[in-house]
Amino acid sequence: MIYQQPWLFSFHKIENYFDFFFTLVNIHFVQVF
Repeated sequence: MIYQQPWLFSFHKIENYFDFFFTLVNIHFVQVF
């Protein structure tokens, strides 16, 4: 499945990375304000 659609797997990893990044940003803003 992963070998058939490697782009989908990579996109999913990038999406998780951005979700994690925005979560850290939200926590940072909560602490600052």
